[in-house]
Amino acid sequence: MGGADLRRTGLSQGEAENAAPRAAILAVETNVFPLSEVLGGTRHRMTYRSKGLPVERYLSSQGRCRHLSREQIDATQTEVDRNWAEIERRDEAPGR
Repeated sequence: MGGADLRRTGLSQGEAENAAPRAAILAVETNVFPLSEVLGGTRHRMTYRSKGLPVERYLSSQGRCRHLSREQIDATQTEVDRNWAEIERRDEAPGR
């Protein structure tokens, strides 16, 4: 049997089923996983502009990140912001 050990997460079956879609949305809306596509191996186009929520919102939804210190969360935010700026710089979406 695959899947998460729900005893370790403290989630019921219904909560666990809803956690993945919520985590995916937060990952996109915090720019941890920006939605863009690479065209021809060199050109980039944004396919969705996020709300730019703080990365802490995504990290706090992940049990595996509960141990992170404030400094680590801030460092992650800095890295996400830097990566996002690079993606925006390379964006070739029409109208930009």
